[in-house]
Amino acid sequence: MHFTRFAGIAFIAPFILAGHSQAAPVRIGTYYDETISTTCSSPSVSCAAWFSGLPSDKMVLVQRVNCNFVGSLPLVKAHFGVSVTSGGASQPREIALPLSITNTTAVNGSYFAATDTGAEWLMGQGRFPYVEVFTNQASGTGSFKCTLIGKLVDPNTGP
Repeated sequence: MHFTRFAGIAFIAPFILAGHSQAAPVRIGTYYDETISTTCSSPSVSCAAWFSGLPSDKMVLVQRVNCNFVGSLPLVKAHFGVSVTSGGASQPREIALPLSITNTTAVNGSYFAATDTGAEWLMGQGRFPYVEVFTNQASGTGSFKCTLIGKLVDPNTGP
């Protein structure tokens, strides 16, 4: 009887969770990760997705940024940055995200690209990381999903 109830919940849960555009950050010991997704539309040549604020009690050593992109136009550039506020101005340092070669050819009217980059970037407490992508025209639509993976670091002792 309990197995039947559990099986029903296990079957329904992925469909309920699929509608969310941002999962809560995962913190286990010193491990940290978060996944975000967004949909973009005209009229802009850029689109950004913001991770939630980093923990206020720890710095995060970002070790990897992994993203998958799909859109009606090819991407010309993507970068990973950080701000002091969600949606705020970027800090002076950004990391370019190298795009896969598949970005140059449309498949059934869509362009696909991916990146998986080792970052090794120490970010302060409460900061807001983001990923921003660019096309060469202010038209079209697209979406992307990114995961940030890192290590929590005590601000008093460092990495």
